[in-house]
Amino acid sequence: MRNTGFEIRSSEIEALNKKFNSLSQKVNKAAGDGLNKVGMKILADAQGNLKKNNSIATGKLINSGKVVDARGSFDVEVGFDTDYAYFVEFGRKAGTRPPWKPIFEWVKKKHIVSTLNINTKRPSSKQQDYETRAKSLAFAIAKSIERKGTKARPFLYPAFRKNEDEVIKILQDAINRVV
Repeated sequence: MRNTGFEIRSSEIEALNKKFNSLSQKVNKAAGDGLNKVGMKILADAQGNLKKNNSIATGKLINSGKVVDARGSFDVEVGFDTDYAYFVEFGRKAGTRPPWKPIFEWVKKKHIVSTLNINTKRPSSKQQDYETRAKSLAFAIAKSIERKGTKARPFLYPAFRKNEDEVIKILQDAINRVV
């Protein structure tokens, strides 16, 4: 009787494993490069949404945007690194008072407070007077937000949704190019 079969040599398995590892590394690199590009596009679109929503006061939020690329994996993180980015994106429910200091910076940046002396109606030369008025206004705005809340002005999520199909396309293209 004749034996039917085949022989597997360990050297052939090692060579096959090396080819698979090389292929996997190439796919990861191609996908990582593509995802980083999409991350930059999402960031640019989110910054454009901030401008379109008129959500720029001090420039702190729009300038805090960044893309963190974790090489060797399929992770690319797009985000904004400020205390209030979440509240701009999703709004703020009534009932919680926001910190007044960021509002104070916004009031100063926008020059909302009058520099006229209340009694004489002439320009005030005292910077202290301006600071006191700006703090009072910031505190009043914080109290108003506590009572009424703020409405959401989404900027990051719409940018992600706009580029979602491109992420899938990049992963498919990376695999097709390497294979």
